[in-house]
Formats: sequence, C-alpha cells, structure tokens
Amino acid sequence: MDVDPLNLQVPLGNGFFVQANIPDPTKVYIAIGLGFFLQMTLPEGIEFAEKRISQLQESCKKVDGTIAQISTRMKFIYEGIRQLMDLPAENVRRRREID
Repeated sequence: MDVDPLNLQVPLGNGFFVQANIPDPTKVYIAIGLGFFLQMTLPEGIEFAEKRISQLQESCKKVDGTIAQISTRMKFIYEGIRQLMDLPAENVRRRREID
C-alpha cells in the first residue's frame, strides 16, 4: 500500500510548534508508560486509546465516589464537633458554590 507522507506541526508547549514529517502514517507510536512506546497500526492505536480512555473514566468514577464519602464523613465530624462545643447551628453555605 503506497501512502503519502504526512506533514504536521507538533505542539511543544507555550505556543511553540515544530514541523514533523511522518513518512508512513499507517503506523503510530503509543506511549505505554515509563518512557516506553509501542509501534501499532492506526486501527490498533485507536483501539488502545479507546480502552485507555475507558479505564481512565472508570478511575474517575471511583475517585468521585471516594471524594463523596470523605465529604460526607467530614460533614458528620464537623457536626459532632459543633455539638460537643455546644455551638449554635450555622446556616452552612457551600464554599464551592458560585453566585
């Protein structure tokens, strides 16, 4: 299969780019961690990326659940301390809310 080379600009950060020439765009290199890369075909690379996105979304859901549990515990502890110190109940307003 004869494929034309691909020319593109790769972002380096802070608005800087470098010109890149990809002689065979049917192959991609995927970073798998610790500085290692795997060469894959384009369909394999897309499948790998989709699986990784799915894994990251699951991780985010777990972290969100943990955050909710910690927040609930903090509110419970705060209320216990308030009662122990015999402080009046406050009209608690969430600090993260934006008016």
